[in-house]
Amino acid sequence: MDLFSLLNILGIIGFSISGALVAIDEDFDLIGIFILSYVTAFGGGAMRNLLIGAPTSILWEQSDLFILVLVVIIILCIFPYIFTDYLKFWIDLSDSIGLACFAIQAAALAQQYQPTFGAIILSAMITAMGGGILRDLLAKRKPVFLYSGLYGTFAFIAGVAVYFGINDYTLATTALIFILVISRMLAIKYSWNLPGSRKIDRADAA
Repeated sequence: MDLFSLLNILGIIGFSISGALVAIDEDFDLIGIFILSYVTAFGGGAMRNLLIGAPTSILWEQSDLFILVLVVIIILCIFPYIFTDYLKFWIDLSDSIGLACFAIQAAALAQQYQPTFGAIILSAMITAMGGGILRDLLAKRKPVFLYSGLYGTFAFIAGVAVYFGINDYTLATTALIFILVISRMLAIKYSWNLPGSRKIDRADAA
C-alpha cells in the first residue's frame, strides 16, 4: 500500500469516527449516525473532486472504504462507552487525524490534476473541512472551522508543505501528520485562534 492510499484510509477512519461521535452526542438514531458518519468521511473528498476536475466516479469506486466506515460505525454503536466518558476529546482527536491526513492526501491529488499553488491549497482546505462543515450543519452546530482551533490554518499549512514537495518523503510526511495533529489538539486545549473582530454589543450599537 502506498502512502497516498494510507492517508486516504486514515483520513476516512478519522472523519467517520468524528461524524459518528457527533451524531451520538446529539442523540441521533442509528440512521442518523450512519448518515453523519458517511457525510463527514466522504463529503470533503466529493467537493474536492468537483473542484480539481477529478472524476466524480472516484467516490463510488471506494467500496472497500464504504465497508470500512460501516465497520467503524458498528463498533461505535456496540461499544459506545469506550468513547462517551471523554467524548469531546475523542471527537477532537479523530477530527484532527482526519484533517491532517486528508489535507495532505488532497493536496497531493491536486498536484496530479491542477498543479498550481491555489488549486493545491484550496484542495487541501476543502477536503479537510468539507465533511466537517456538512456534519456540523446537519447536526445544527456552528461549523468548527469558523471559530475554533486554527482548523483552516492547519489545512493551509499542509497544502503549502505538499506544494513544496514534502509528500515525496515518507518520513517527513509522517512527521508532518504528527505535528499537525498535536498542534491542533494544543490549539483546542489552549484556545489558540486567529484574531477576529470584537463582538458588537447590540445595546451599545443601538
